[in-house]
Amino acid sequence: MYTFQGAAAARFAPVIICEQCNSADSSAKKKLRLPENFTFTPVEIKSFIYPTAHGWHIINYAVAQDVYRKFVASKAVPKFF
Repeated sequence: MYTFQGAAAARFAPVIICEQCNSADSSAKKKLRLPENFTFTPVEIKSFIYPTAHGWHIINYAVAQDVYRKFVASKAVPKFF
């Protein structure tokens, strides 16, 4: 499993996202038992959610798992510090 090299490591620049996307990130990490210090990028979140008007986003956990697997396989390094 991938381990970050410090609390300050970030995979994307600071950005404002909606509450539902932030919640989808948290829900996917909890359900899939991903590391607490891992965060999906906004583009990755967009790939595994289906937004609904005035309601909770629908989360495709299989796609979220695939996104995480690809991230680990890429041995991606944080872009921002």
